[in-house]
Amino acid sequence: LADEVKDNEKIAQIMTERNGNNLEYFPLLKENKELVKIALKTSKRLSLIPKKDCNDLMIEKIVLSATREENSFNLHYLSQTIKESKSFMTQIIEQDKMFQEDLFTLINDYGNHKNDYELIKLCIEKHPDLYPRFYAWKEDYELIHIYISEMKKKMNGAYSSNTIPATIKAQAAIHKISIDKYVFNKTLEKRSQNWQKDNSMKTKKNKI
Repeated sequence: LADEVKDNEKIAQIMTERNGNNLEYFPLLKENKELVKIALKTSKRLSLIPKKDCNDLMIEKIVLSATREENSFNLHYLSQTIKESKSFMTQIIEQDKMFQEDLFTLINDYGNHKNDYELIKLCIEKHPDLYPRFYAWKEDYELIHIYISEMKKKMNGAYSSNTIPATIKAQAAIHKISIDKYVFNKTLEKRSQNWQKDNSMKTKKNKI
């Protein structure tokens, strides 16, 4: 836009009503609260909101109502508090609000999410292709089981065993059963052990 138009509130309003992203063309009017309100009706980009007016509650609301495309831009405007919020991350994953690459960036690069088993589990349920990228968890039977199950749904019953650790494939061969069956059996075994452990802890607490 020509310089003499960049501070024209009437033109800014008309263009912003058509597409909220057009407010970006009017840097001299970006602090105008009325124009920001109009822009957010059609665009859910955090960059449209002046920093002084952008709080965590607003960020959550906008990100959860945005498309995955918009959230690719929003990723760079999230506060550290938001990035480290497990409840927020859970909602993002469950509501499928980010492309898997952006989601991996959030989980792996910010806060302590890369050590959060439940979040990683939820992430692989939604995006099984991410399983091999969580290196620290590659030999976890339950995560492998989720990966195989979700890939089978995605690939009409097929899955690639290339990402399964060689040690686990070797154990399946020794037991003379398929990889998915071996992993499933080990998953059940792990769940049983966890249940017994939890039950034992509850018994001890009751005695105390």
